[in-house]
Amino acid sequence: MGLFRRRPDLLGDADDFSAPPWRVRLGRSLRGAAGAPVEWVRTARQWPRRFWGQPAEDGGRSWGRVAGAFPAAAAGVGLVTFAFVGHHQRSGLAREYEIAAREAAAEGDADAVVLLRRRLGELGQNGERDRLQLAAALSAAGRDAEALELLTGLLGGPDDPGYAPAHLLFAHKLLEEPDAGETDDEEPQTAESNTAAPSREARRRQALRHLTAALEAAPDDDRVAGDAASLLIKAGAPAAAAPLLERLAAERPEIWPDLMRLYVGLGRPEDAARAAEAATPVLQNRLNRNPLDRDARLRLADALVRNGRFDDAVSTLAAGRSLHPDGNVDRLLAAVHVGEYDRSVAARDGRLGRRLLLLERALKYDAGFGPALERLATFAATAAAQFDRDVAAPTVEDARQLLERMLASGEAPAGVHFALGLNALQADDREKAFFHFERAHQLDPKLAEAANNLAYLLSQQDDPDLERALAVADAAVAAAPNHPQVRHTRGVILAALDRPEDALLEYERAMERGLTRSPEVRAEVADLYDRLGRPELAESFRNGPAPSSAE
Repeated sequence: MGLFRRRPDLLGDADDFSAPPWRVRLGRSLRGAAGAPVEWVRTARQWPRRFWGQPAEDGGRSWGRVAGAFPAAAAGVGLVTFAFVGHHQRSGLAREYEIAAREAAAEGDADAVVLLRRRLGELGQNGERDRLQLAAALSAAGRDAEALELLTGLLGGPDDPGYAPAHLLFAHKLLEEPDAGETDDEEPQTAESNTAAPSREARRRQALRHLTAALEAAPDDDRVAGDAASLLIKAGAPAAAAPLLERLAAERPEIWPDLMRLYVGLGRPEDAARAAEAATPVLQNRLNRNPLDRDARLRLADALVRNGRFDDAVSTLAAGRSLHPDGNVDRLLAAVHVGEYDRSVAARDGRLGRRLLLLERALKYDAGFGPALERLATFAATAAAQFDRDVAAPTVEDARQLLERMLASGEAPAGVHFALGLNALQADDREKAFFHFERAHQLDPKLAEAANNLAYLLSQQDDPDLERALAVADAAVAAAPNHPQVRHTRGVILAALDRPEDALLEYERAMERGLTRSPEVRAEVADLYDRLGRPELAESFRNGPAPSSAE
C-alpha cells in the first residue's frame, strides 16, 4: 500500500455522489497536490478509532472497558514516575555525601571520610572510582590493610594492566612510606602481599612497576601521564618522566618550564635549551600578567640565559630588584654574572677584560658572593691555561693587586680576605694565606669556606693546633652542614686527634655528599677501618672499585 494512495474511506471517491460535497471537494483538491498530507490526515482520523475501536456491539472498546484498564495504566505511570523521582533523589543525596566527604577531609576527620565514601559506594555501583576513593580514605585513616584488600581487584593480572588510578595510588603510597631502617634491598615476592617492610630500593622498584602498569592501562589519558611523570621523578626515574611531559607540553605549554628544569637535572643541555626556547613566551606571559610573580621572573631569567640572551636575563632580574626587596635578587644577579664568566672560560673567549668585568659586576651586586670571590682569586691561573704562551695572560700578582684595591675600598672585607687567602695559596704562600683566612673568619664566622680553610691549615702546620682546628671546623660545619669538603676537613682533624670512630662518621657524611669517588678519601677511610680492626672493610675501600655514579 503506497504512502500516496488515494483512500476513498477518508476523502471520498470523485464518483461517489453519496459522499458529502465537502469531502468530494477536499479529496479532489488534495489529490491534485502532494499525497503525504493526505496520509497524515488519514492517520489522524484513524487514531480515535484505533484507540476506542468500533462501537461496543462490533467488539470495540467501551467506556467501561477503558475504565477497567485505567488502574493498570495508572500503575505503569506511577512506576515510571517513582523511578524518575528516585533516581534524582539518589543523585541529590550522592552530591550531598560528596560535599560532606570533602568537607570532612578538609577538617582532617579521616573516619568520617571513610563512612561517607562507603555510603557513596552503596548509592552508586561500587565501581572502580568508588572503590578507589574509599581505599584512599581508608589509607588516609591508617587502615592500609583494608585499603589493600579493597584495591586488590583493581590491580589487574598478567593480561590485564588494571585500573590506572589504583596503580598511581599504590606508587604514591610506596614512595611516601618512611624508611624502616633496614639495609636488606632484597625485593619481596609480591609487592602487595609481603608483610615485612621492604627497603627503600625495593619500594622504589615496586612503585616503578605500578607506574608502568598505570601507563599501560591508560596510555592516552593525559591526567594519568601527568601524575605518573611526577611520581617517576619522585622515584628517581626522571628520564622516564621526560617523554611524558614532552607529550603533555605539546598541548599544555605551561609545562615547558618544568620540562626545562628536568632536562637541566638530567644533564641534557641541548634539550634544556630547546625547552627553554618554548618556555620563554610562557614565562614572559606569566610575568606580564603579574610582575610580582618572583618564580616566573627567576625561571624566565634562567630560560633567557640558556638561550644565550644574557643581557635580557640581567634586565629581567634587575627590573625585579625593587619589586622583590626580600627576594635576594642581587645575589641571583651575581650568580648570573658568575655563570656567564664560567661560560666565557669554557668557550675560550679571548676577551679577558670582559671576564674581569663580569666578576666585578657580580661583586657589585653582592660584595660577599663567595663564587665570585673564588673566581677572582684564581682567575689568573684559569685564564693563563686558556691562552697560548705568546698571549699575555693575567698573573697571580695581577689578581692580588685587584683584590687589595677592593679591600682598601672597604667592601666585603671578610670575602676579600678569603679571596686573598686563596690567592696566597695559588702562590704557595701558606703564611699569608693563614693570615687572610684568620681575618676572614674573625670578620665573618659564618663564612664556611674561610673557616674550613683555616681549620685545615691549623691541622697541617708544623706545630698543629688540633683543638683549635676542631673548634673552627665545628663552626664551618654549623655554617654549611651539607658541604662535603667541610665534613672531610673535620674528619681529618678527628683522625689526627685519635678519634677514628668519630672521624669515620664525618668521612661517611662527606662521601654521601659527593666525595665517594675520591681516591684520597677512600684511602683515608681504609686507614680508619684498619685502626678500628676491620681489615676486610679496609680492603674493600683500598682495592675495590669506586662507584660509577656521578658525584
